[in-house]
Amino acid sequence: MTTLEINKFIINVFEDYLAANKDDSDIISILSDIDCDVWNDRAPNDPATFNDLIKEIKKYADSNDMFTDKQVILGLKKFLSVYKEKYDYKVDNFQKYLIDMFK
Repeated sequence: MTTLEINKFIINVFEDYLAANKDDSDIISILSDIDCDVWNDRAPNDPATFNDLIKEIKKYADSNDMFTDKQVILGLKKFLSVYKEKYDYKVDNFQKYLIDMFK
């Protein structure tokens, strides 16, 4: 997956989760920070948050810098853990949702 493909995949995961959890303000905040489909230049709203996310995902890449859906989700879970610790985001329900995706 390219960075844009990763972003689209992650946005879909966030949107699927939020369809059932509309009031999860911390997840809505993160989604708005990383969304690359808002501006014409395809840049995320918050490049620092987006770069933090991609950095965590890249830790799970294979030797050819390719990613499976599961590797992207593992990186997303790690990113959420970092942001939970660093910024006190409430992400536990979303993390459980991500775990359930691969049961």
